[in-house]
Amino acid sequence: MLHRIALAELGICWLIWLAAFLVQKLRNADTEPHGQRASRVWGILLSLAGLGCILANSEPLASNRPVSVLALSMILAPLSLLLGIASASYRGSRQQFEVALLEGREPTVSGPYRRLRYPMYTSLIGMATATAAGYSWWPLALVGLPILLMGVELGVNAEDRMFADRFQDMFIEYSSRVSAYLPFFR
Repeated sequence: MLHRIALAELGICWLIWLAAFLVQKLRNADTEPHGQRASRVWGILLSLAGLGCILANSEPLASNRPVSVLALSMILAPLSLLLGIASASYRGSRQQFEVALLEGREPTVSGPYRRLRYPMYTSLIGMATATAAGYSWWPLALVGLPILLMGVELGVNAEDRMFADRFQDMFIEYSSRVSAYLPFFR
């Protein structure tokens, strides 16, 4: 029974997370940058491949998961969802530096961006980990999570380079004190 509740919660969290992400993209479709660096595109593709592995499930959806693993999924998914909603809705629904880059102004680094440069990536990693804990077949999760992290790392590096080129000293100072996507790791 707990397994079904955990899966239902996970599904609802993913639907709301995707809706927040899609609303953000639709709201800002006319201000998206036209040229994307190849590493950013590869990052997106690797992240999607990792998610595909995590979501592929070849074991029956039986209630054979330990309660502690289901509890991890049931706690992590809503927390990741809240972070995703906060980062998607904060300051024009875009990452602070990207908004500033497109609008030709100085970025603000408050709200969720005060602790993380890329909170949406953190939210994605949290949702993927919750899915791995509550749903995935563990061999595929062990393949998918590192692939997803490689994709996130490529995306973060590409975005960091883009923002460092435009904001130089300010971005260097900001990135030296604020973690990219994993809290407490610089």
